[in-house]
Amino acid sequence: MTNNATVLDTRSQILERIFLAHYQWLRRTLQRRMGDAFGAEDVTAETFAQVVALPHPETIIEPRALLTTISRRVLFGIWRRRDLEHACLEALALRGRDTCHSAEEQALLVEAVMLIDKVLDGLSCKERRVFLLYKLDRLGYEEIGDLIGLSPSQVRRVVAKGLRHCVAAVST
Repeated sequence: MTNNATVLDTRSQILERIFLAHYQWLRRTLQRRMGDAFGAEDVTAETFAQVVALPHPETIIEPRALLTTISRRVLFGIWRRRDLEHACLEALALRGRDTCHSAEEQALLVEAVMLIDKVLDGLSCKERRVFLLYKLDRLGYEEIGDLIGLSPSQVRRVVAKGLRHCVAAVST
C-alpha cells in the first residue's frame, strides 16, 4: 500500500470514527434546541459535510466542541438568511400594490439580496451601508458622509473597499 493510500485510509477512519461516535448526539442536541427533527437533520448533515472538508481531521482533539461550533455557525447562517428573506419580503410588501411582484420575481429578488449580502460579508455594517447608499441609492460621497458621519475621502475609500469585495467575489 502506498503512502498516499495509507493517509486516505487513515483520514477515512478518523472521519468515520467521529461520525459514528457523535452524529446521533449532535442530531438529538439540535433537535432539542430547534424543536424540528428535519431541520436538525439538515444542520447535522451540513455540519458533518464541513468536517469532511477540513484539511486535517487528525488534528481534531475535541470533536464535540468542534461540532458544536460548526453547527452554531450553520444555524446562525440559516437564521440570518431567514431574517434577510423576511426583511426583503417585508420591504416589497411596503412598496405597495403599484409594484406587485410575482412569486418568481420575489424569489429572484430575495436571491439577489442574499448574494449581495454574501459578497459584502467581509465589510462592517457601516461599510455595507456606505457601499449600498452609493450603489443602490446613488448618493454622492458628500451626501453619504453627512448621513454616516464620515469625510468624503473616507466614503470614497469605503466604496473602493466594497468594489474590491465585489470583484473578488466575481473572480472566485
